Amino acid sequence: MTTQIPEDVSASFEGVLETIDDEIEELATSGGITADTRGDLSVDTLLRIARWRSVQSAALYGEWADQRGLAGLDAEVALAAAWKAGQSVEQYEAAADQLSSHGVELEPVEYEIHGGTLQYMAGLDDPVARLTAGFVVAPKLRVVKDKQATLVATGSADPQTASLYRDTIVPPEEAAIERGRRLLARHLDDDPSAIGIVEATAADFLDAAWESQEQAMGETGEVDPKTVC
Repeated sequence: MTTQIPEDVSASFEGVLETIDDEIEELATSGGITADTRGDLSVDTLLRIARWRSVQSAALYGEWADQRGLAGLDAEVALAAAWKAGQSVEQYEAAADQLSSHGVELEPVEYEIHGGTLQYMAGLDDPVARLTAGFVVAPKLRVVKDKQATLVATGSADPQTASLYRDTIVPPEEAAIERGRRLLARHLDDDPSAIGIVEATAADFLDAAWESQEQAMGETGEVDPKTVC
């Protein structure tokens, strides 16, 4: 019989998730998509960012998936990462196609965004840390910013791009969050002490996200990020 997560650990897990949501909301209203675009809230810039971010995502999760001789949670994380890498490729292709339909000539590299968080995630090797950062915190942040991008596209009278975000870019991130929560909860059944890794990883990721965003907003200049919230 499966042992239920002890109540104190379950409460801690839910508390971590609530803290993540609160801090991401604050990130979004303090910069959000404005920081990523450096204040250029054009639809083509949003699509360039979505395209290049998907390249970075496919590379990162592909590395997590490309391992041999794994078992247990390590194997489950590798399988989830393989799925996530494939979703990132689909997101890339959709954004690239939309840019092409706008007559934009694609460049090899578009934007370097969230360098701090990507570097942090690339250095993770613990499966619980990878689940926390890669399947909970990072996609939660991406969903919030992508919903902002959807609003921008709608306000720019570009229903095709708004639909692309709603139907192709956001849903895989929401699915990743659900998968990450489920795998973490199941692992906490077996190892309640792993909640410490969840808490520390979430805090470290969000610290890196704040640092990256503050740097980007410093480069952006005087723009009110609340105009897209």
